[in-house]
Amino acid sequence: MHAIALRFTLVNFVIAVLSLVCVADEVSSPTIDSESGLKIDAEENWKLVQAHCGSCHSGRLLAQHTLGREDWLKSIRRMQSDENLWDLGDAEAAILDYLSESYGPIEGESTQRIRRPLLNQSPIVSDSEPKQTEPTPNESETTVDAEESKPAPQPSDSS
Repeated sequence: MHAIALRFTLVNFVIAVLSLVCVADEVSSPTIDSESGLKIDAEENWKLVQAHCGSCHSGRLLAQHTLGREDWLKSIRRMQSDENLWDLGDAEAAILDYLSESYGPIEGESTQRIRRPLLNQSPIVSDSEPKQTEPTPNESETTVDAEESKPAPQPSDSS
C-alpha cells in the first residue's frame, strides 16, 4: 500500500512540474501576429515595422536575423542607399527599438550570417587542384594518333 501511495505522489509531482514548465513557456514565448509573422510588442511598434518593412519583407525573414541596434541601422541605411528605401523619419527610432529588442542578438549565439551554397552549383575548384575532364563519347571514338594519320610509305620502283 505504501508503494502505491509513493507512485501516486511521484506521478502528481511530475504532473505539477510539467504544468509549471508549460505555464512558464507560455509566459516567456512572445505572441506572433498570424498575418505578418511579427512578434507583437506592448508598444505596438510591430505595426510600424509591418507598415515600413512589410512591403518587401515577411516577418519570418526578419525573424531569421538577430542583429544589434547598430547592425539594424546599417541594414536600414544600406537599403536606403541601394534599394530605394524611403526615409523612415520619426518612426526610425521606434523601428530600431522594436527590431533590436524583438530580433536582437541571442546571448551565446553568433550573429554571423552563414550562407548555404546555391543549389545545382558546381563546387569551386582551386588552381592547385588538377582539373579532370572526361572525353565525350564521340571524342573517344574519333581520336586518332598522329602516327596513324601519316600515309604509309609507298615502295619505290627502282628497276
